[in-house]
Amino acid sequence: MLDLADFHFLRPWWLLALVAAAAMAVVIARAQRKRSSWEAIIDVELRDALIERALKKSAPLLPLLAGLALAIASVALAGPTWQRLPQPIDQKTDALIIVLDLSLSMYARDVAPSRLVRARHAITDVLRTRTEGFTGLVAYAGDAHTVAPLTDDVRTIENLLAPLTPEMMPVLGSNPRQALELGRMLMRNAGMTQGRFLLVTDGVDQIVDVSKDASLSFPISIVGIGTAVGAPIPLDFVDQPGRFLTDRQGTTIIAKLDDTRLEALAQMCNGRYATAAADDTNVTDLLATPLPAADDERRLEGKFDLWADSGYWLCLLLIPFALWNFRRGAVALFVCALLPPPAHASWWGDLWQTPDQQGYHALQAGEPERAAKLFENPQWQGVADYRGGAYGDADQRFSMDPSPNGSYNRGNALAKEGKFEDAI
Repeated sequence: MLDLADFHFLRPWWLLALVAAAAMAVVIARAQRKRSSWEAIIDVELRDALIERALKKSAPLLPLLAGLALAIASVALAGPTWQRLPQPIDQKTDALIIVLDLSLSMYARDVAPSRLVRARHAITDVLRTRTEGFTGLVAYAGDAHTVAPLTDDVRTIENLLAPLTPEMMPVLGSNPRQALELGRMLMRNAGMTQGRFLLVTDGVDQIVDVSKDASLSFPISIVGIGTAVGAPIPLDFVDQPGRFLTDRQGTTIIAKLDDTRLEALAQMCNGRYATAAADDTNVTDLLATPLPAADDERRLEGKFDLWADSGYWLCLLLIPFALWNFRRGAVALFVCALLPPPAHASWWGDLWQTPDQQGYHALQAGEPERAAKLFENPQWQGVADYRGGAYGDADQRFSMDPSPNGSYNRGNALAKEGKFEDAI
């Protein structure tokens, strides 16, 4: 339904062509009155016989039709609009939640330099293969905590890995169930109907803690850290070098990796299993776990609107004029109205597209720096700055939007700048 309050023209300068249309109609009308330069010297009795009949019949209508056609074309080129169309920036994505075990057994050194360091390396290998998609990180010991929600900024997650140690966890123990529940909540909050989990651990006490809510839509793969021989757990983190963790009877605890058990658990959870190797050959295969349907398309930076250019509908009204003039070869105007607009930014491009439309096409073409200069909408400028790596400029643009979308986008820009407290 037409909303007159929103009605406007995207390229109003084209309305000046209405003056040219009226002027051309007047010029043609005057020319038709003279008929030809011979009229002044040909006798009236001979003039009607010499002048073409078709021209005589069409002459009175020609000024009106020519002016009307030009007027319609002018209004169409001016870009009448009254409604917005959502234009999200999309990319193919999938969701991955990495669940890191930070129980005390990760201090064991049966793999060099320690299980914890090897786990960080395995996660880093995974992150560096994530060229697109959303990735989140959850850490757990006796309880679970979100280290990073689902985001496309894997470099930030990689930077957060180094400070993660078992001693920073408020509750000792091993509770993978709570960690997976937290991961599923992150999936729901992000609107994901399917995704993958990657559990990085050296052992699971209760199989049901992991397999309880396993499904085809959310398969759980496992990366095993450690060896079957195992190793004691040093107490260096509590300033007791040379001593090891013991049970209540004073027996030194040897943390061992049970490959067979973890592999069976991964299969039970519709996932795959691999032990952490010195390179990423084993780990990257885990990311190919099949999902029931193709990956969804998700919005990256929120949702922005563009005014819908409805001028092309007026081109339909030019078809009768084009057909009427076809044999006369006067279809140039009709053809010009249907020419595709140029994508480059210039005075010529401005005649066909608004700056925001030109910027959008530049952004889609992978030219965020040029798009940032073309956009007039601050939020679109922020998106272009963000995609081009100018996170400080993106922060300023997004701060102009007080809505939840603006705050979310600004938080992402601040995180990219390394201002994590401000981002939170």
